[in-house]
Amino acid sequence: MLAMVYVSQATALFRPAELDELVDMAALNNSEQQISGCLFFDDDRFFQYIEGPATAVRQLMASIEQDPRHRILTLFEQPQLEQRRFPSWQMQRISCSQLQQLWGDLQHSGAPALLTQTFTDPKLWQTKLFRDIDQLAHAYQQQLNPHHHWR
Repeated sequence: MLAMVYVSQATALFRPAELDELVDMAALNNSEQQISGCLFFDDDRFFQYIEGPATAVRQLMASIEQDPRHRILTLFEQPQLEQRRFPSWQMQRISCSQLQQLWGDLQHSGAPALLTQTFTDPKLWQTKLFRDIDQLAHAYQQQLNPHHHWR
């Protein structure tokens, strides 16, 4: 399996209904391709994490890169992913409040650090990014606890 994550800059205005439609279509298509992941949108930047069979993930990423509604700023991959981080999320949209709740007090203001910071060392950036995604996945597993509720 392969995991890929990117940050992109919107080139068009995205209304909430358009984002919902985008996520719904992605979830349907991803389910057919055995891809899972999450999408975070804040003002004009996207953060998307996708995982699944390498060929399917690469094909999806090629399609995403061609979408004229945004331009990719950063793209990283994690080959040889041993197990899915988000096995039941064909595509889950994460809001700022959900992200804050999932990550708790991990020094995040709501947006992942990668949306607001730049790192001069891409390897360091990639290591931090996948560590943050691991923390998000761990928090997600915790929220599956029946006593946990989204705000």
